[in-house]
Amino acid sequence: MEGHIVNSFFDLYKSYGLKVDMELSTFCNAGCPQCSRTDDQNNRCGPKSWLTLDQVTLETFKKWFPEEHLEHIHNFHFSGTYGDPGMCKDLYEIVEYITNYPNKKHPCSVSINTNGSMRDTEFWWKLSHLPRIKVIFDVDGIDQKMHSLYRQGTNLKKVLENLEAFADGPSRTEVFTVLFKHNENYLEDIQKMCYKLGVDACYHVESNRFK
Repeated sequence: MEGHIVNSFFDLYKSYGLKVDMELSTFCNAGCPQCSRTDDQNNRCGPKSWLTLDQVTLETFKKWFPEEHLEHIHNFHFSGTYGDPGMCKDLYEIVEYITNYPNKKHPCSVSINTNGSMRDTEFWWKLSHLPRIKVIFDVDGIDQKMHSLYRQGTNLKKVLENLEAFADGPSRTEVFTVLFKHNENYLEDIQKMCYKLGVDACYHVESNRFK
């Protein structure tokens, strides 16, 4: 079995089909109750006690993924499992390094999940002009009260401004919504609001973690 896994890895490597899912940061400006980083037992919506706050620098990323390996990777996905990628200080520089690699045969793409309630519109607009990048913004309501009931610590107005700035560029913009009783009847309104700002696609999932 182990040999099969190793062979599969190298087959993917040789076929330029590797997809890398990684965390760029364990920092987050939000306190979502169901998040993997949230201590829902003892610390309200703060991070779990064992979670070390850290982030990946451009220098470290280049050591992990030197240029000769980039062409073998089809996609980098920066998820928000234990922190928001938008909190990584070198996010733009890392994405620029990946997408500017001069490989015309097998160009690598980047996708990012974020609550979008950090940085400013200039940053997101600039990021959207890097090639082959997609950002998925979290939007869970039509107003601040509805949105922040779950996305605690975030500012919906700022999220929508950043989302619109990114959508104004050539890159792909998507929205992800978690459904609860307080917003499930407003899903169509949430999506209409986002489409008006230039979003390319909206997705949703039903919450199933609350006890």
